[in-house]
Amino acid sequence: MALTKVDVINGLLKHNYFPAHSREHEELPPCFTSEALDMTIAAKILPPSSRSTSGYDDIEYRLTQYSGVPRYLSIPHPSAYSKLCLCIYKNWRKLNYVEDNEKSLIRPLKHKDGRLLIMDYENSETALHRHHRMSFARRFMVKADISNCYPSIYSHAIPWAAVGFTHAKASRAATEWFNELDNCVRTLKRCETQGVGIGPGASAIVAEVILARVDEDLKKKYEFVRFIDDYRAYCADETEAQHFISDLGDALAKYKLRLNTKKTGISILPQAHLPAWRSELAMQLRGLEYVNASTATTFLSLAMTTANEHPEGSVVKYALKSLIRSPISPEAKFELGYQVIDLAFHQPNLLPSLGNLLDIKRRNCHFSDEFQKIAYEHASKRRSDGVCWSLYFLKTYGVKVPDQVANEVLASHDCMSLIMLYISGETRHRKQVIDFAKSLREVDNYDKDKYWLLLYKIFEEGRMGNPYTGDDTFKTLKDNRVSFMTT
Repeated sequence: MALTKVDVINGLLKHNYFPAHSREHEELPPCFTSEALDMTIAAKILPPSSRSTSGYDDIEYRLTQYSGVPRYLSIPHPSAYSKLCLCIYKNWRKLNYVEDNEKSLIRPLKHKDGRLLIMDYENSETALHRHHRMSFARRFMVKADISNCYPSIYSHAIPWAAVGFTHAKASRAATEWFNELDNCVRTLKRCETQGVGIGPGASAIVAEVILARVDEDLKKKYEFVRFIDDYRAYCADETEAQHFISDLGDALAKYKLRLNTKKTGISILPQAHLPAWRSELAMQLRGLEYVNASTATTFLSLAMTTANEHPEGSVVKYALKSLIRSPISPEAKFELGYQVIDLAFHQPNLLPSLGNLLDIKRRNCHFSDEFQKIAYEHASKRRSDGVCWSLYFLKTYGVKVPDQVANEVLASHDCMSLIMLYISGETRHRKQVIDFAKSLREVDNYDKDKYWLLLYKIFEEGRMGNPYTGDDTFKTLKDNRVSFMTT
């Protein structure tokens, strides 16, 4: 069923504002939400004239990948984000070709929870069926990746994709809808023409507006699919495979994008669709009616060994999710908790899964010391997710944040970590966060934007005045009872 314009605006504002690409909402703790922000309120907080030529900056949220390397996610200022979402809403009938692009595996649709975009890989059975269908009677497969895709998006390429190069270059009036869209994208990032933030749903729509046109250039000649910025093509012979890489590179170059040569290559078919480690791990749980503590801990230990052999894959996280989805005993969950908390010190991307193992309704926590040490460790390394999830669990269980941890969080100057300290710390910690927020009144607007959610939270609770001179966005949000947190 086709998306309605209301589906689009509600999805972008209410459900895909904060980073929420994973199926299980693993990027941020569940206390962050934008469900109170609707189209009517968004229209009231559009950028004032004082920001029309300077644009906004955004909050940086560091999500730790299994390799330990951070992935930088964006939480844009609500005024700039509202402007972009309303522009997409107003012109959806001209942009909805992205819905019909069967070559994209993450094209927008209305999910049960209201989101437009979920960027998890599809289930193994669906992926396997498609792989066999597309690879039949073909001898070579191409894997190709766009280099630094979202940060490389050129805003002026959006009109080129939306209405074609000739029309866009001949119609440069700012009032043209496609130029308005370009302007809205630039407003999010200091009015710069390069890059869109990773995380917000509107960014994904913008990327699909361009990449759907790239797919159109290729689909008449080649059999392929695309997952975000990752292409997989099935070819009759090596010559066709080489031509696909060449044509893809040319199609991307028209929109100022480039192939990642290190992640682009040709392999011979047939080959297994799944990596060997996934098949090996899946076999260990197949046919089990019940997973006891011994089986669960042994399986996760096997995954740790496998991860050392395959450092390129998210092996341990996959194994942990497989266990959680299995018929696992309460005793197994308890024992697994000890194993996972140990691993989470090194791999904070495992922390979200702990919520499925721990009984969050109980008011005592067996891992309070561990969560405190994890929070300290990742605050020192400026890993937003490690701190936010650790402090979330400490708050859930009513455990105090030690001064040593609070001081390290304060020293990190990480916006989202500071918010979690503010809502979970003791009175003296809250005062320290407030003092830091008040010090931001003297900095320029860009630096305020990097902390807008912290500033708004404290303003919303009446603990400081409006930090933005001549801008009533915060007052309007508060008057309309918009809170971006559930606590």
